[in-house]
Amino acid sequence: HTRGVVIDARGQGALTRSVFASASIEKGMTVIVATGWSERFRTETYFDFTTMPLVTSDAASYLVERGIACLVL
Repeated sequence: HTRGVVIDARGQGALTRSVFASASIEKGMTVIVATGWSERFRTETYFDFTTMPLVTSDAASYLVERGIACLVL
């Protein structure tokens, strides 16, 4: 078992370091990011990767530094 945190990132164009830095993320936590993308399931835009909110490389580095156990988008 692990502890976790849910981050509401609906409406974000990119999942930047600041999106994650605003949450209390501790070593070993699972980080769940609510992007709202699931609302597009079974639509033409679901696989539109040009507008999908993705984790930036800076944010990924931050999450590694924090020592998270898992990231769920």
